[in-house]
Amino acid sequence: MKDLIFICHSSYYKDVPFDPNFGITFGFLNHYFGESGYSTIRHSLYKGGESRIYREGCTDNYYKVLFLGSLPNVIRYISELVVNFFILLFNRPKIVIAIDPLSCFIPSLLWKIGYIKKVFFITPDFAEERFENKILNKIYFFIDKFCTFNSSRNIVCAQTVIDYKISMYKAPGKLFFHMPNIPNPWVIDNLKNIKKVVNRIVYVGNISKQVDFYNIFKIFSAIKNKEKNISLHIIGDGDLKNSLVSYVRENDLEDIHFCGQLNYQDTLKEIAESEIGIALYNGSLSYDKFRDSCKIREYQSLLTIPITTLVVKANVDEIKEFNSGVIVNSNDMLSEILSKLLLATDYKRSFLYGMGTNNNLYLNKYKEMFSLVNL
Repeated sequence: MKDLIFICHSSYYKDVPFDPNFGITFGFLNHYFGESGYSTIRHSLYKGGESRIYREGCTDNYYKVLFLGSLPNVIRYISELVVNFFILLFNRPKIVIAIDPLSCFIPSLLWKIGYIKKVFFITPDFAEERFENKILNKIYFFIDKFCTFNSSRNIVCAQTVIDYKISMYKAPGKLFFHMPNIPNPWVIDNLKNIKKVVNRIVYVGNISKQVDFYNIFKIFSAIKNKEKNISLHIIGDGDLKNSLVSYVRENDLEDIHFCGQLNYQDTLKEIAESEIGIALYNGSLSYDKFRDSCKIREYQSLLTIPITTLVVKANVDEIKEFNSGVIVNSNDMLSEILSKLLLATDYKRSFLYGMGTNNNLYLNKYKEMFSLVNL
């Protein structure tokens, strides 16, 4: 095992290859430490997955911890802690980076007694209640607080989470490092020269009830009567996809395209070609309040104007300050804004400067994170 070990939980999709080359975790690690410069302990988010140990990076070369993924959840969580403990105990890495409290608890414990030099606790999202079970919820936040105080730094994606933790845990601000969900600049730089397709709209995300797709389609159809040259590209999958595909076919909405689940590079290319990006949230998910929308930041980085709601405060605050997107709070407003964006070029251009200003805030964030993490 390497001197740097990364611990995480993630989903295992059988039909979509795992793409580790992006984001503030694998993308960061591969860029600054090399694809074989670290080891990974990767557990499953859900029962039925696998626990995998990668000696180098997060490639196809790994070995499984047998039967762990099939255990009942509580027993599985405890077993994962035991696995993490023995791997770290026998390998004694110099640096551990871990996502979420369950992954970080053992590293934080070993850091507290001086066994590991540096431990970084990444908080990518947050919710006031993680479990419906009150006992599990209290245990979760006890561990979260322990990891927050007993790590070299808590790397947090949303400023709203930092503010909440400072208030809830009485934690000093020096414990935190703000690392928003910005895409890797070395990836974005290769896509900035892609030509925009006029009046092209993109949606990236889960195709579910969190977004009122039927209303979007009706608005799209009404605008289409005024401006023929518009298209909507939907990237992702979800429980509503089949019914939406049928609806589009039955209503002859031929300029609405379902692209399916794409790899990260192809997704960014679709965004780069689009002028407008839909990122509407209804607040139904427990972590929406403290979310830092990766989707919105990808849109902004590629100068695709995001349309969002008031739900995601971390992004909304910046959009209001820099005019780096559009905020809607009703269906009528969505219809009006979309019409303006699709039919008025000057209105469209008015957001580009704001998005540039917004992105410039974080130009050096990855370099700062590397300086923080590196020995």
